[in-house]
Amino acid sequence: MLVLPECPDNKLTLEAFFWRDEYFNSQGPDALLSYLFSPEQIQRYLNVRAEFEDKGKTVEKLSAGQRGTFYVCLKLAADAFGSPFVFDQPEDDLDNEFIMHSLVPLFRKIKQYRQVIIVTHNANLVVNCDAEQVIIAANNDEVISYRSGALEYGDHGAPNSMCKAICDVLEGGRQAFEAREQKYGMVWLNAI
Repeated sequence: MLVLPECPDNKLTLEAFFWRDEYFNSQGPDALLSYLFSPEQIQRYLNVRAEFEDKGKTVEKLSAGQRGTFYVCLKLAADAFGSPFVFDQPEDDLDNEFIMHSLVPLFRKIKQYRQVIIVTHNANLVVNCDAEQVIIAANNDEVISYRSGALEYGDHGAPNSMCKAICDVLEGGRQAFEAREQKYGMVWLNAI
């Protein structure tokens, strides 16, 4: 309840005060509502803030990579069956364990419902997301060329096979791949 200085015995509700002609409403209720709900005025008094959590953490407390993954999920929730989904280097700021346990299953699910295009340097995403088409870009003496194909097609032993090209770009080539295998020294790797 409000008490006006000129009528101390007369108590008004906020709504009654608001609609009094002499204070706010001299041009009628439509003019007042138009003013209050104009874009300029709404920006002054209305601030919409959505708060999200991922696994008990607010978005501000997530790492940059986790935040990126969270935004992927949010975008998908808003438009699960929409246009093609394009993501540039989703592996940035993420370790391979997180990629394998969070991103790979997410992208495998997404690709069931829509086209997914990922630009990546991460072998785990290309191989474990079961990419149907891989495009490799090369820049030789300022000439950009492209090559495309699938992992499962072609002679894997051939020097120009898609698998070899993918291994060269994503793993650093066969020697780098085998050197890592030996450094790990894990028996199960030798059995594969």
